[in-house]
Amino acid sequence: MPEEMTREERKKRLEERRQKRRKRLERSLSAQIAGTILAIGLILSILLLVIPRPKESQLEKRPLATIPQFTVSGFTSGEFTHGITTAYDDTIPFRDSLKNLNNSMKTLFGLRTENTVEIIGKVTKVEDQTAPQPEDNDAAGPDQTGTPDTPAGDNATQAAPGENTGAGTDDQTGAAEGTDTAAAGDAGTTAAEKKDYEKEAAEGDFSEGFLIINQDGHWRGLPLFAGGDGSDYASFLNSLRAQIDPSINVYAMPIPLASAYYLPENFSDYSVDQRKTFEGIFAMLNDGVTPINLIDVLGSHENEDIFLRTDHHWTALGAYYGCQALANAAGVPFIDLADYHEIQRPGYVGSMYGYTQSANLLNDPEVFSIYIPATPYVTAYHNPDYTYAYQDDLFIRTDTANSYLAFHAGDAMIIHTITGTKNGRKLLILKDSYGDPMSGLLTGSFEEIFSVDLRYCTVNLLELIYDQGITDIAAAMDIDTVAYPTADLDMLLTQSAGFGVPHDEPEDMVVPAGPGSPYYADAVNGNDPLLVE
Repeated sequence: MPEEMTREERKKRLEERRQKRRKRLERSLSAQIAGTILAIGLILSILLLVIPRPKESQLEKRPLATIPQFTVSGFTSGEFTHGITTAYDDTIPFRDSLKNLNNSMKTLFGLRTENTVEIIGKVTKVEDQTAPQPEDNDAAGPDQTGTPDTPAGDNATQAAPGENTGAGTDDQTGAAEGTDTAAAGDAGTTAAEKKDYEKEAAEGDFSEGFLIINQDGHWRGLPLFAGGDGSDYASFLNSLRAQIDPSINVYAMPIPLASAYYLPENFSDYSVDQRKTFEGIFAMLNDGVTPINLIDVLGSHENEDIFLRTDHHWTALGAYYGCQALANAAGVPFIDLADYHEIQRPGYVGSMYGYTQSANLLNDPEVFSIYIPATPYVTAYHNPDYTYAYQDDLFIRTDTANSYLAFHAGDAMIIHTITGTKNGRKLLILKDSYGDPMSGLLTGSFEEIFSVDLRYCTVNLLELIYDQGITDIAAAMDIDTVAYPTADLDMLLTQSAGFGVPHDEPEDMVVPAGPGSPYYADAVNGNDPLLVE
């Protein structure tokens, strides 16, 4: 018995020693883990302080938050410290890359946010051709592009990155007249082969009030039209017509959204018929205002890339057909597409991804095209009150993500272009961001071109028209802006009245003998001189 007790005691002591050793090891391991986590946290904190922080989001097309200026009142109210926290969170290093990874992981694992799987915001079924007023669809601000206007366009004829789509020009006259003939050239779609996307079903989902669809093997973002009669737009043009000389031509040129052509049948209940809105606007116009029905013009080319898939704007090709219709209505010459040099920029993902954060759009980039004219020209940029700011080219160097800004750097400035086309015709383009590509496409049609965004203009329009000897006025805005103007249009005719128009533009602005753009020759040699890496 004593020996057995001794053995039991020995076992007990050994077990106690093992427990003590285990606890020491656990404490040591816990201390090592805690130390490692603390070290990693300190390293990350230091890195977050020293790694350069982004100033803007290329994906969301917006400037990121900045640290507010210190004020005593802001500090005592807490606004200053809140602003620091907001700026610190908004400018996390590698922000866009992390958001891309997050969205891609959601798609990979089939994870969906509530906003993606439910009809939210302004997405409602259309029962009676009326709907709630939409948010400004021209909105990423003075563009990134712009501020929301609209997207769509890659379809069966889309080229691979770097491949020239070669849309032909043999059918340009028919397009301007609104016929159903399809484009010639490499696009090669005949009238018999033309697809009617509105009668086809497609895979799709709603995200942040937009429709993301898979059509012809590509993802596309579509803004939905919530309706509106455009009466303010028509009233403005009628008032303008009544207050200017009868010899001045006025054109109503509303621009449709991509959903007018590419909205699948199974989602047709969520968008108002844009054609009916166009017809209603044209019916309200007085004599002397010439309607240009781009619903028909662009419809004859819907099998071409006339709208961007990942952005809310039309493409340069879509703008080309629109400008051709304007030139035909004005009775001025129009330069054949073959006489421009096309820059093709692959890998473009535009504003529709910024709005929706759709990984499908992110992972299906498109080719962004820019047409540089051979026509000589010289360009001056003016402030919204028409005071002179600087002289530059019509096209601006950008990175790929901001390619739409290549069309004269956005919206806020009034842009005056003098061309080598000597016909005495002076065009005033009243626009939103959809009108940005138009000046470069009309250099062979008008002697002078003035591009004015109605959302920013502070000069009196009537005084500008008479002072500059305008002969033609085109109101070219997307149908959302037309239906719900983001500016007081009537005020444009009365604001700053009597102040006159500044005359501080340099007198030595001479149209060059050769191509107006300094980028033209480099582009012809196969480079992308507008690209900023």
